[in-house]
Amino acid sequence: MKILLDLNSDIQQTKGGKRLVDFIDKKYQECFAMAKNQQQTAEYRLKALEQMAFLDTIINLLKEEDDE
Repeated sequence: MKILLDLNSDIQQTKGGKRLVDFIDKKYQECFAMAKNQQQTAEYRLKALEQMAFLDTIINLLKEEDDE
């Protein structure tokens, strides 16, 4: 599963911005796998979901910047 961030803002044009988007993408995938793993404890899975929610907030802020 690949999470694609469709950002056409200036952040995608910089080296650091590309790294940030790549980091968010990789971390989101990692958290998704952790949350989906039924063999882990509920607390572990909940922490992964909380991290995903935080990453979603960042993604939404970047998309809002893109829309302006």
